[in-house]
Amino acid sequence: FFVLSARITSAQSSRARSSAVPRTLQGTAESAVAGSPLFNGTVCTRDLTECCARLVTESYYACMEYDSFGFTPQSCIPWQELIRSGCATTCADCDVLGHDLYQQCAFQLQVLGNGPLIKAYCNATYMDWVGNRCPRACHDNETLCETQEAKNCMLKCGNYDRCNCVKRKGSTNPAFCEGITVLDGKNGNTRPGLFYTCDRTPDDCLQTMDLNCSTYKYCTPDQCELKDVRCLPRHQC
Repeated sequence: FFVLSARITSAQSSRARSSAVPRTLQGTAESAVAGSPLFNGTVCTRDLTECCARLVTESYYACMEYDSFGFTPQSCIPWQELIRSGCATTCADCDVLGHDLYQQCAFQLQVLGNGPLIKAYCNATYMDWVGNRCPRACHDNETLCETQEAKNCMLKCGNYDRCNCVKRKGSTNPAFCEGITVLDGKNGNTRPGLFYTCDRTPDDCLQTMDLNCSTYKYCTPDQCELKDVRCLPRHQC
């Protein structure tokens, strides 16, 4: 396994000082304002405040994929601390942050006593982070969310974009999602085929790496697409 970094040690020591409530759900993240100096002396030119807050949330749910092995919200605080502290100093470098999570994953899974299995699990977590969770949290909404595929995904899965879904590792139990759907199904806010609770998120909208629509999780909800309404001009929606 990779040697544990100093940040991991810091994250572990902070665990005892943390409350049982997942910090992810408190919406906090270290400031990552454009112009902040990075660990290598260069300067980050992007305002990453929103990006880093999203990444803290993503790290929590990446960790909770191991709830079958006894991981709890408390167990996942070190994962969040790694991202909370590392996002600003690396300019949200997905690869660097992914390796940090790999190390933390391998450390906490040592109880399995199976090196190859631990490596396989943590490699999967790393690949999901660099290929799915991290890029989607920090993409450029103005360009990505205006593509035709993005519009198709908004129609199909946009109602569940505020849900956070977890596919459990090492378990045959189904994935679970929590949160609040974009539409509530009240006051005519309905559309055939949609569900209005996150626990009924369709399998093809689970936001996992193998699904194209996962890319657009953080696009601003488009009420016209969500409700399948066609207006001319569109601002009438």
